[in-house]
Amino acid sequence: MKPVQMIRPVAGEADTAPLPDPAGLAAAHEVEDTSIAGICDHIAASHHGRLRAILPEISAMAATVVRVHGDKDPDLAAQQAVFETLRGGIEAHLAAEEEVLFPVWRGLAGGREEPAGSTRAVPADADRLAAVHAGFTGALAELRSLADGYDPASAFCNTHRGLRHRLHLLETDLQLQLRDETELLLPLVRRYAAAGPGAVSAPLVS
Repeated sequence: MKPVQMIRPVAGEADTAPLPDPAGLAAAHEVEDTSIAGICDHIAASHHGRLRAILPEISAMAATVVRVHGDKDPDLAAQQAVFETLRGGIEAHLAAEEEVLFPVWRGLAGGREEPAGSTRAVPADADRLAAVHAGFTGALAELRSLADGYDPASAFCNTHRGLRHRLHLLETDLQLQLRDETELLLPLVRRYAAAGPGAVSAPLVS
C-alpha cells in the first residue's frame, strides 16, 4: 500500500497529530484485492475507519466556529446543518454496509453462510446504493460551496482552517469510497447476483 503524505495542523489548533493531505490521500489510494470480499474489507478497514474518526471532529469544530463566528457569516450555520444531515446519512450507510450488505455480498461471491435474518442481494440493492451515493455527492458539493472551496486563506481563525481541512479530507475520502463501490464493487455484485438463482433483495438502510 502506498504511503499517505501527512501534514501538521496549523499553529494554534488544539490537536497536534499530523493529518493526511487530501491530495496525498487520493494519490496513495489503492485497492490491492479486487474480489468482492477484498473490496468490502478495504472499504470497511480504510474508508469506514477514517470517516468514523473524522466525523465527530468536524461536528465539534463546526459547533465552535458557529458559536464564535456565526454572526459574521450566515453560511457557517448553513454549513453546519448540511454537514450534520450528511453525517447522519454516512453513519447509517456505514452500518448498513457492515451489518447487512457486505456480509451478504461476501456470501454471494464466496458461498459463505449468510447472517441470520439476511437475504441475498440483487441489482435492486446496488441501484439503491447508487442513489444514496448521488445524495452524498450533492451534499459534498453544497459543503464545498458553503466553505469557500476549503480555502484556508479566507478562514476566520485556526479552528476554522482546521475545520475546512477536515471537510476537504471528508470529501476526498468519501469520494474515494464511492468510486470503489461504483466502479469495482457494484459491477461484481450485479454480475454474481445475475448468475445466482433465486436471489431476493436485502434490506438497505439509507
